[in-house]
Amino acid sequence: MIAVGGVVVGGSLPLLLNPRYYFINDTEAGALGQWWKIGDRLLSGDWSLLNTDVWQSGNYQAEGAWGIFSPFLWLVGLGSHLFSDGAVYATIVKLLCLTIAAGGLYVAARTFNIPPPWAAAIAVSAPLAGFTFYFDAPSWVNGLMAWSFWPWMLAFTRRTVLDGRSPFPSAAASLLLIGIGYPSATLFTAFTFVAVLVEAIVRRIHGGVWRGLGAASVAGLFTLIVHVPGLLTSPVSGRQSRGITNDGFLTADLNDLLIGVVPTGGPFMNTYGGDFPNAPITYFAWFLPAIAFLDLRRFGRVLRSNPSLVILLTGAVLGALAPAQVGPLRFPIRVLPFVAALVIMVVVLGLARARVQRLSRRHLVRAVLLAVASAVLMLLGNPAAVRRVTVAMVFIVALIALLWYVFRSRRLVPSGLARGSGALASGVVILGCLLVVVPQHMLTPSSPLGSWRLPSDLSAYDSQLEEAEDDVLVVGDPTARAYDDVILGNGWYITGRAVQNAYSSVYYPGYSSPLCMNYIGATCGDLYERLFEPLSGSSTGERLVDLISVNTIVAVKRAGARDAASAVPRSAIDPVPEGWRVVRDTAFTRMMVRDNAVHGAGGVVWSSDGTVVELMSEDPMATSFRVDAVPNEGGTVALALIAWPGYEVEGGELLDTPVDGLNLGVRVDASAEGSIVTVRYWSPGWQVQVVAGVLLVLILAVWSVLRWRPMKRYGAAASAAPASAAADE
Repeated sequence: MIAVGGVVVGGSLPLLLNPRYYFINDTEAGALGQWWKIGDRLLSGDWSLLNTDVWQSGNYQAEGAWGIFSPFLWLVGLGSHLFSDGAVYATIVKLLCLTIAAGGLYVAARTFNIPPPWAAAIAVSAPLAGFTFYFDAPSWVNGLMAWSFWPWMLAFTRRTVLDGRSPFPSAAASLLLIGIGYPSATLFTAFTFVAVLVEAIVRRIHGGVWRGLGAASVAGLFTLIVHVPGLLTSPVSGRQSRGITNDGFLTADLNDLLIGVVPTGGPFMNTYGGDFPNAPITYFAWFLPAIAFLDLRRFGRVLRSNPSLVILLTGAVLGALAPAQVGPLRFPIRVLPFVAALVIMVVVLGLARARVQRLSRRHLVRAVLLAVASAVLMLLGNPAAVRRVTVAMVFIVALIALLWYVFRSRRLVPSGLARGSGALASGVVILGCLLVVVPQHMLTPSSPLGSWRLPSDLSAYDSQLEEAEDDVLVVGDPTARAYDDVILGNGWYITGRAVQNAYSSVYYPGYSSPLCMNYIGATCGDLYERLFEPLSGSSTGERLVDLISVNTIVAVKRAGARDAASAVPRSAIDPVPEGWRVVRDTAFTRMMVRDNAVHGAGGVVWSSDGTVVELMSEDPMATSFRVDAVPNEGGTVALALIAWPGYEVEGGELLDTPVDGLNLGVRVDASAEGSIVTVRYWSPGWQVQVVAGVLLVLILAVWSVLRWRPMKRYGAAASAAPASAAADE
């Protein structure tokens, strides 16, 4: 309870300065609308794997964070329909995730024989570390969600492997984590299994090796279910592998990690908007210099008795130092929350079990010098941060001195130095973690990721498309001035209308390139004129606006656009194209609709000469059309669909390359005349998913039966002292 309360207090402090602290950037433009749509899909009974209305954004398995296999995201999605204010709801969700992490960190620390007061210190300090506090919690919420389940997965896996406990808590935590669909967290989950297995081997817990392999198999099979479709889709997406490259963007070096003591300032790092994020995203904890209080020989023995902790920390640090792009994976800095938690756990383990019993002033001086050295390293990279670093040093030196005094003074704990001073010192650690939040957020009151300033009141998403007809395309990049007319990203889901400008972390180059559409769904202004022209090198001669079946165009004017390049010039929208009419014209936007609406996404947009087809039915997973006429040499039909891997055709043949580089194409021969052709989407790799699901259930079923068998060796294992049981200091 102390740990959870401490995290709630610490996590709430930024709200005093910035009530929208947890509602910025990817959360406001991506997660909120995504949650709303997840809830809407559940309430309407729609769990299709594609949403063709949003084109490149609608491959939900490839996008990865749409809760297809995540009960936690299902609950978050349903909950979003109970709140009228998105900022309030996002804050509740994120504080909940921080408390979930705190509880898991406490339980995980106990499996490493860390006493309860010190386990509470870990549980409070790790969620308040810089990357979690300034990147994941305010914006990159899927990273926060996945990380919050990792300590539980670590704790329950250690209990299963090392103590012979039930495998089901480990399986549940693993599945909850992997189901979020966050690749870096999934990879670190796999590495966690490796580390725990190595510990079982080193400690010669032979049954634990088999239990570890079983637990890892369950998680691995679920990983196949969640991630195989995305991997098979990546070759045609914007996440296609580019090998191993390093442009320095959002990459850390050793210097960045060594300044992890300083809670203000920030590293020298290529990030959004420049080389300095001006936020302490590599901050770990203020008390790390207290390693000067450790008996290094005893500390070495303690670490050798916990090899999985050493392996995990080593792997996390190496992961954080990886190149910027490794195949389809990018931003290795995403693993910093794991690094922070493990660094803190190692240092606290030493303070709890390997501290020098009689501290001298030399130990205090060494600790202060370590803190000063960290500050100097920060100033070498960012000399302009003198004020920030000075403020931090005042707090850190004072807190280290207080911690040293508590460890050293017998008068404070007459009932017994060792246990009493440990409990009181852990309280100092917790209090210090909360105190440094104050200057930290006074100097940096918001995430460096910035805000789109989207409305938090969900009723503000009701009026933008009153005059529109589906399907809608917004041309331009609007600012907050124009939000009464247009919005951004996944906020369009909340309108309940079919809008192509949704948020995409994957995107499809054949679509995003001709539409110059970025991940947030914004486009360049000159797209407007290109909409009414065939694509360069077109084989169909069809206009782009027809190939993507747009019925409503919202053109962002200069007054409502981010800059001139992202605005549609007045000269371009006058006169109105033939076949279209203006239904709304404001200072910021102009909305035009077709005089005669066409069928939207999933419909037929073109057929070759002599080929006549009629659309029979269409839904997100399948389109059927009747072939009324086809020449002897056969014909080609283009659909208003992106050619994702996974499509199959009955009655025709799928083209190897998209029509005009954009649309899914079907080849029909002369024998197809009069027949029905059906284009159906199946999850790419669905056979692997099915086999993995069956094997996963079988492993858990067999494991359950074996645990209940009255075998002597299982009874002996259950009565033995737990291998990971916590012991008091």
